[in-house]
Amino acid sequence: MKDRVKFYSADDLGRGYYLPRVKEILDDFIEDFNTTPSCIEDAIEFQNVIKYIDANIFSKEWESEYIEKAKKIKGKIQKSTAKYLGMLSREDILTSMLSLDRSYYDDFFWNFKQFKYGDKISETDFEQYFRSTNIPVWCLLKTSYFGEVYPMFLKNYLLSNSQSIELLLGNYSEGNRGKLVFPENITKEDWNELVDLYINNPNSNMNYLGMLENPIKNLDKTKYFEILPKQKKIIKERLKKFSKSIASENSGVLASIVVYIIRKHYENDVHEARLNNEMSPKEAIGRSLMNNIMVSAGDSPPEQFSYTLRGLIDSEQITEAHKCLDIFKYIRQEYDFFSAGIISKLPSYPNNEMGSMAKTLGIKTDNSYHHDMHFWSKQQMAWLKINAISTLIGEWGIRIEDIIEWYFVDYCKEKYDISWIPFDLPHSDETVGNKTATLFRIEEDIRKQFVVFSEEQEIDRNLVNETPTPSFGQISGLLEKKYAYLSKNETAKTILHLLFSDQSTIRYINESLNGEEFTALINSYDLRICDFNEFQKAALQYLIDNKIIEENNKFLRFIDITKIELLRNIYLFGATSFIHASSEEKVALDELERENIIVFDKSLYTKQESDYLNFMLNNKSFDNSWAIRNGYQHGLPYYENSEQYEIDNAIALLVLIHDMIKIDDELALFYKE
Repeated sequence: MKDRVKFYSADDLGRGYYLPRVKEILDDFIEDFNTTPSCIEDAIEFQNVIKYIDANIFSKEWESEYIEKAKKIKGKIQKSTAKYLGMLSREDILTSMLSLDRSYYDDFFWNFKQFKYGDKISETDFEQYFRSTNIPVWCLLKTSYFGEVYPMFLKNYLLSNSQSIELLLGNYSEGNRGKLVFPENITKEDWNELVDLYINNPNSNMNYLGMLENPIKNLDKTKYFEILPKQKKIIKERLKKFSKSIASENSGVLASIVVYIIRKHYENDVHEARLNNEMSPKEAIGRSLMNNIMVSAGDSPPEQFSYTLRGLIDSEQITEAHKCLDIFKYIRQEYDFFSAGIISKLPSYPNNEMGSMAKTLGIKTDNSYHHDMHFWSKQQMAWLKINAISTLIGEWGIRIEDIIEWYFVDYCKEKYDISWIPFDLPHSDETVGNKTATLFRIEEDIRKQFVVFSEEQEIDRNLVNETPTPSFGQISGLLEKKYAYLSKNETAKTILHLLFSDQSTIRYINESLNGEEFTALINSYDLRICDFNEFQKAALQYLIDNKIIEENNKFLRFIDITKIELLRNIYLFGATSFIHASSEEKVALDELERENIIVFDKSLYTKQESDYLNFMLNNKSFDNSWAIRNGYQHGLPYYENSEQYEIDNAIALLVLIHDMIKIDDELALFYKE
């Protein structure tokens, strides 16, 4: 097919490519109003030209008089096209499918529905011709029309190939906004049989098998399929076997997690790593993914990349001061689980930790928790630090559980005059599984008690008994303005993308002038608007119009660098602390709120923190949750590896530490005010 006009969207960066051809067609109609299509592809092309006119996409070189003529003849083009398509014969429609260009598939079947070609073409004839083409069946599933006029053909076609399951799963994958519509005559029994064939199909896609490993929240199990325990076991075995098959001693990423108990050794190792320009986890993972792609294409030999996470539990400091208050302060100030704004470092922060390739690789459901190998490493570091400090304080007969009980029962009473209902801690000689189950129940009780306190300013036993366990995101704090988030305003989203994304269209001018993000580019060079490419100038003007940048002494500069740093923090971590901000930062945040760039929130946890905790404990929010708490609700889970019980116990303690530190921060600030 010649370069026929194709309209994708008004924002398509390649929209200008077709403008010369658009003008050819417009010229034909201006010269002769009676111009008519000579084939279906002509008619579809005319329809795409109309879309250009409707979207006001014209060349800057066209004179205003010409553009007005183009707008006036739009009706003529529509009438000519509709007349042609409405009079097509059965033979013309069917034979056109055999030579149809793939870029016009969606247009063709849209017209098929609009002009009700199903009334002219029998199900048998349509099936015969369709099977002779290479047109993918999903083109027929963008609307319910084909399932209504050709139900048996579509059902048989889909059920003949177990990989049709991938089309259904695509409806629930991240970023898929064009949901497919499946024939109503496919029963749940049909879907169950199809998914079973897919699970056992040696050619099934491992990414989609990964989706099937966990329940998909929005999937209607009464209408489609439900994964059985035996099927889930097969999926896990296949995924495990696949992981082993692609592993190599000379490829992938090697992650080392080291916890030091002697500060000097820790500091020396960190210093040496800086001198050696050691790779960050983000860089090592990104380079490994790129290398794997090159290896699979035969362009590069396997190469292994590595990174190291280092943590410290200072044995000398703990030995010198190991009363409950000392250990509590150590956890709060030295444990390195929280930022200066008392925001947890343990959630996955994709914009900070993942490169663009890591974000987009693989297939995820709409409700997936985004994380990569770096996130796993952070969790392993946290568990190791839990074990390290438990071992150290155990020398004085103290457990982390004891510190948590002391904080709520004794410290809060002494410092804030708050009487928490005491906890029934697990005994030290209980099995690890029983301890973990008890800790999870205590954690839920803490949430209930804090909710009652935040509403009543006291903990009433009867109210606690009547209060359902709140989710982490439902727990309101005591302070009105605690966290700042990006608003849902499209302007706010666009500004952050232009400033900080590695996919920003204005971060790269040429090989000599570029940065990892636009802010890095501006801070590194003295640049003027004229230094940028023509296609980038509209984005620069957008930032100027929104008072983000200005031309200062002919060079581009940020108007308020404090705002930029705050917005960067929100971009990287999803939120920033208002209550812990400096006076200058609070003024800037208030201004950003008035400009509708950010909004404030008073929850105990940031959204990223509550998502993280929900991901670990339950499956209420995410299809790929660990849901560890669920396994302890009615007894204990069964693990092949007994070490998993120790990990679960460390996670339970980790969640309790989060509760303790976040609540203490809230109370300290509330009573200070």
